[in-house]
Amino acid sequence: DTLEFFSYATWTADGRVLVFGGNRIQYLDPATRTLEPLHETPVNDAPVAAPNGCCVAYTTFDGVYIYEIATGNVIPLESHENVYAPRFSPDSTRLVYVKRSNDLNDNGLYIFDFTTGETQQINISPMLLINHPTWSPDGRKIAFVQSNTRNDISILNVNTGEIDWITGTSRTEANLMWVK
Repeated sequence: DTLEFFSYATWTADGRVLVFGGNRIQYLDPATRTLEPLHETPVNDAPVAAPNGCCVAYTTFDGVYIYEIATGNVIPLESHENVYAPRFSPDSTRLVYVKRSNDLNDNGLYIFDFTTGETQQINISPMLLINHPTWSPDGRKIAFVQSNTRNDISILNVNTGEIDWITGTSRTEANLMWVK
């Protein structure tokens, strides 16, 4: 056996662990301690499993992709070199991700709706860097960090598009989590 390097791990709906390392997304079965290959690709951000277990979202250096676990199909959602931080909504019907672009009007949060097949751009100040989008447990809001000269936590109401600024600090805000 060879030791493999893993840079990320998260639980999936079926109790396995999704791991990424060495350009491979794999399942780790904690009970048997075995690895099962899922998909090979040069991922540039941690892959995330949908809460309903249907698929895995990941970003590469050229876009956002969905890997359908049942079929093995790879579906491109966005072709762009600087997209990251995909996160599924709690009901697995939407995916939020961040896009940075030389065209500052393209910067911001994007929400893909799997039901309609449409992508919604959330316009945020083009000079701000957006990080760590995190869905609320009910799927109605997304918390995220926006930064320029300071780091602010903001909350987006997904239904209205209204953004509320919550904090302003010179400290680094990261790894947001909703608590019920």
